Amino acid sequence: MSWLAPLAQAWLVAVATGIGLPLGALSLLMIHKLTGGLWGEEARPVLRRIVGLLPVMLLLGLPLIVAIDLLLPFLTQAPDTLPSRAAAKLGYLQPAWIVVRTIVVAGAWMAALQLYDRSRVWSILGLIVYMLGLTAFTTDWMQALDPTYYSTIYPVEVAGAQILGAMALTVALVPVDAKGDFGKLLLAALISWAYFAAMQWVISWMGNLPDEAAWYLKRSAGWWGALLMIMLMLIGIVPFFALLRRDVRQNLDRLRPVASLVVAGYVLEHVWRLAPAFAPDPLILPAVVAVGAVFYWALIGRTRRLEARHV
Repeated sequence: MSWLAPLAQAWLVAVATGIGLPLGALSLLMIHKLTGGLWGEEARPVLRRIVGLLPVMLLLGLPLIVAIDLLLPFLTQAPDTLPSRAAAKLGYLQPAWIVVRTIVVAGAWMAALQLYDRSRVWSILGLIVYMLGLTAFTTDWMQALDPTYYSTIYPVEVAGAQILGAMALTVALVPVDAKGDFGKLLLAALISWAYFAAMQWVISWMGNLPDEAAWYLKRSAGWWGALLMIMLMLIGIVPFFALLRRDVRQNLDRLRPVASLVVAGYVLEHVWRLAPAFAPDPLILPAVVAVGAVFYWALIGRTRRLEARHV
């Protein structure tokens, strides 16, 4: 059944995109627990609704466990037929251990979700668990898609994108009478993500690393290069210059369209990051849209139920 591989690949892209928003929202809640601030008090109801979707996204990822061989076909090849860098990963990327690590990471993230609000100490531990879990998750399910590629800053860049996406979604949903300085916070999150992304590129360029260069070349060729330009406009360039204006930063009615652009750019960033590892297939984008629709439906449903309890 030749359609199973592209379907699994598309589903991975969709799940990785969807799971990033509740993880980013959880990080924001833990950061606010440590720093305080009006923004967090006003954003807490929205952030908690987004975080509440983490179990849904983890469940949506279960089918990926049985599709490891379809997603990482090099694991079944003889080591002497692989590039040396890919062969060196076979000891770590054993399918059974990928499953074990994924289950442990999912459990750790759920524990952080339940415990972070108890104290500042639990929030500190939660942030550590978030980053360690993300390192394992991105190594197993994202970087491994390109067997010869590896970057130590990769998990940090993904974390920056998740936090930026969650902040933008929060700004788009926070009540219009909120007084928090959401414009500056969104700008700070955008600059942080841009810095991490630029550092990954600069390190690869300055180091003259062929395998890392191949990763970027694959994602800048053909229509992937066009997607890259669109993504950069949505998640970075247009929002950045818009957020330099005080009248945009301080007016939620004007800020929300900017935040919506960033959310769209966040989705395209994950598609651009992951999908080029596979042969182009029309199933990828529909799968991302499908999971996004589930995410949106669940978020709106939780929002309405919460509002109903407060009527």
